[in-house]
Amino acid sequence: MKSIVLALALISAPVLVAAAPTPAPAPHTFVVEFTNSEGEILITDQYDRTLYVFDKDIGQPASVCTAACAETWPPYMLDAAEVAALKAPLGSINRGKGLQLTYNGRPLYQFAYDRAAGDDKGDGLGGVWHYIKIK
Repeated sequence: MKSIVLALALISAPVLVAAAPTPAPAPHTFVVEFTNSEGEILITDQYDRTLYVFDKDIGQPASVCTAACAETWPPYMLDAAEVAALKAPLGSINRGKGLQLTYNGRPLYQFAYDRAAGDDKGDGLGGVWHYIKIK
């Protein structure tokens, strides 16, 4: 009988467990600088995929790359936490189905045919697509 009472006492006793401190969230690194094979420093995503701007977006209130264009040139979309971490010259625009990253107010895109880190095959296409060379 004593062992049953002791077992019940142990089961019903409050348990104090020291909780591990919650680590600070890692900084968002969704855009980085990347040096390409020509020695130019470009803006890429965290996986070193080149980001591009579209000349036809200049002066427009929203991205004009939609439908088939956006399939070849996917907009670089952000979540709310990423938007909150943005610092100039990075920003965002509302694309209807989410927020698209901008650089100096220009929407950013990826190129569907850039397959490997550092690819920049979309630069100069149609005379209207350009990577962002910062140095």
